[in-house]
Amino acid sequence: EHPLAPYKLAQFLREQQPEAALQHTLQAWQNLKALEAPSQFLHLEMLNQLLLLLQATSQYARFPEWLEAFAHHCAALQQTSLSPAQQQRVREEEGACALLRASYLHAISSPVAGEAFHTAAQQLACLEQAVALGASQTRHMALHRQADMLACLYRYEAAVATYNALVRQ
Repeated sequence: EHPLAPYKLAQFLREQQPEAALQHTLQAWQNLKALEAPSQFLHLEMLNQLLLLLQATSQYARFPEWLEAFAHHCAALQQTSLSPAQQQRVREEEGACALLRASYLHAISSPVAGEAFHTAAQQLACLEQAVALGASQTRHMALHRQADMLACLYRYEAAVATYNALVRQ
């Protein structure tokens, strides 16, 4: 069996069976790591797929280790000599990862006002990065989430102002 066969299978299962797709992607990742290949676009693509599947299965506690792995492989890949097309491809994968990071931050955000604003700022920074770096579809999704988030923040600020006015009375 080819080491990346589980990854191809995971791509077919992604929509209907995300749990199974996640297991196959994890197996493919282990196979890729066993090959000890230098960082390639495949590493970034596979890590983004892992993050998507973790999101689809609401396994946000596992996000930090995979975000760190993405950052490591992205930095290693950027140290190599890349053509402009390859640089664009890396930027697009970074944009997709930034969008996933924003989703992760949203999922783990705290309802405490001060922490919520800090997390919202981090989410907005991730969404801005996704817009700046992502492919067309990533930019579209990031802009949509950014617009929704800004609308929610406006309502939240209004709610805090109303609460403060009530406390002062």
